[in-house]
Amino acid sequence: MMKKFVLVILDGMADEPEGTLLEECNTPNLDEICLKGSMGTLSVLPKSERLPQSDEAIFSLLGMDTGKGYPGRGPVEALGCGCIKERDKNYLALRTNFETVDSRGSIWDSKIKDRRVGRSLTTKEAKTLGKLLNGIDIGCDFTFMPTVEHRGVLVLKGKFGKAGDTDPSYSGDGRPRKSGLRELDSFVEQSHELLPSHKINKERAGKGMLQANAVLTRDAGSRLPDMKSVMSSYGMRWCAIVGMPLETGIAKVCGMKIRRFKYPEISEKSLKDLYGKHFHPSLEKTSRMSAKLLEDNFDDFDAFWLHLKEFDIAGHDGRRGDKKKMIETADRNLFSFLNGLGAAVVVTSDHATPCRLKSHSKDRVPLVLYGKADGRKKAFSEKDFLKGSLGNIKGHELITKILGMI
Repeated sequence: MMKKFVLVILDGMADEPEGTLLEECNTPNLDEICLKGSMGTLSVLPKSERLPQSDEAIFSLLGMDTGKGYPGRGPVEALGCGCIKERDKNYLALRTNFETVDSRGSIWDSKIKDRRVGRSLTTKEAKTLGKLLNGIDIGCDFTFMPTVEHRGVLVLKGKFGKAGDTDPSYSGDGRPRKSGLRELDSFVEQSHELLPSHKINKERAGKGMLQANAVLTRDAGSRLPDMKSVMSSYGMRWCAIVGMPLETGIAKVCGMKIRRFKYPEISEKSLKDLYGKHFHPSLEKTSRMSAKLLEDNFDDFDAFWLHLKEFDIAGHDGRRGDKKKMIETADRNLFSFLNGLGAAVVVTSDHATPCRLKSHSKDRVPLVLYGKADGRKKAFSEKDFLKGSLGNIKGHELITKILGMI
């Protein structure tokens, strides 16, 4: 009888493959998992020239060959937060950020000061600002939904052509760009015209905080990926233990049952010490919730996907010490439970977010399979992953290869 299977994806946990971050972490439970398992690396998107993003990377790790065509993140995120349904047609969905720009003139003449409003925008503030923007006229029906903190989703109703990113994100000169779609550019322009005068932004300015004075968009798409045939080929009942809209959307596309936990929200009290009073306590709580949900549902499914977010945030902010502490937190609160679990456990990352770069990279990511020991003496460290007996595996081949081994 096949063992139960648990895939743990630690978002952006991977750093530089020949660095020492993992080696410096105090991770007795992950060390034990490595000692009793086999190690290697993953090329998450081996055919892509783009920097890997979580959506495409996770689909790859679940078995999609995204090199054969990938329709974009916007619809998946919109599905995850309930803005669209799987059967919907004739829409254009985009992910959004509330951002801080440095100009009071045209948004197109502005320069982006902070793509995440200093990570200090609360979900409550974002939803209040969202109500203002849902009342504007852009020439078509639309829904704008703030989700978690600075993040959100925009869905335009109707048939549209291609739309470029108004947020240049990792490329360009840090200035917003026109999308080439009149209705979308109108939404971006009006958001910049209206947001600075809102009470919330005036109060933030009075406190010396960054203002959420623009909404920029990216990752437009008009259809969802097809994953049903891939997932059915495994012949397993899957459960996703996730918290963010993107991962919820991916689970829905894959036909998984969802056991969702709620990420703690940023509070006024935590703003003076976001890592100490928010991100670290958040990861401790979500790690424990993930372990509890896995325990409660263990008998009802054959395979599980667990996803935790916070490591990626520390990588983007260049906070090496905080990323190290987060890995140790997950070790204590999640992997203490997984160590000894009667299942095959795969631990990996959807992409690397090196603290030195403060962005994603194309580097291979660590891979450990607990439940098939290779007899080597090893620990949770970069050097042991690079010389592991599993070698390097292509992302979309991961589950097929692992199921063949167990």
